[in-house]
Amino acid sequence: MTKYLISFPSAAMVLSNEELQAAADAAHAVVQEASTKAFRLSWWTGTGTGP
Repeated sequence: MTKYLISFPSAAMVLSNEELQAAADAAHAVVQEASTKAFRLSWWTGTGTGP
C-alpha cells in the first residue's frame, strides 16, 4: 500500500480563532467522507522543535 507523509513547517500552522475553526471543520468533513467510503485511515503525529 502506498503511504504519503504530509508535513508543514510550524509557522504554517499559526491560525486565528476563525481560521482554526474553519480548518477543524474542513478536517472533520474529510475524515467523515473518507470513513463513509471505507478508506483505511492511519494517523501519525510528530512533534517539532520549532521556536
